[in-house]
Amino acid sequence: MAWALHRDSLPKIVASAAIAANLPVKPLAGTPDKVVLCATNNAYPLGFTIATGASAGNPLTVVTEGVVKAICCASVGAGGEVGVGSTNGALGPIAAASGFTVFSVGEAQDNAAAADTFSVIIRIRQISGA
Repeated sequence: MAWALHRDSLPKIVASAAIAANLPVKPLAGTPDKVVLCATNNAYPLGFTIATGASAGNPLTVVTEGVVKAICCASVGAGGEVGVGSTNGALGPIAAASGFTVFSVGEAQDNAAAADTFSVIIRIRQISGA
């Protein structure tokens, strides 16, 4: 069963497009208070949406620290490092790739299969690239 434990969130963040809950987001280029779905593992994720999603132009809660619920796109094991694995923002196992910038979003806290909701401790870091 997925669970969440967090207290920090970024104030005054606005969705630049419709974004559902439990997904990683990244800043919209040139607009520091707007975010878009993080749909690739080579973009720096800012944090995760929680609760209900938001439509374009509406406020959105983005959590940057703690444990959040996330959507799985491929089988992961508890303790495994995960990153964006699908263009819909779902997460999967992540590994460094020589010559490519790759970001991890954190560590899986549960075993999960594709389409499952699972818990992730946020530990955003670059694992490969310049």
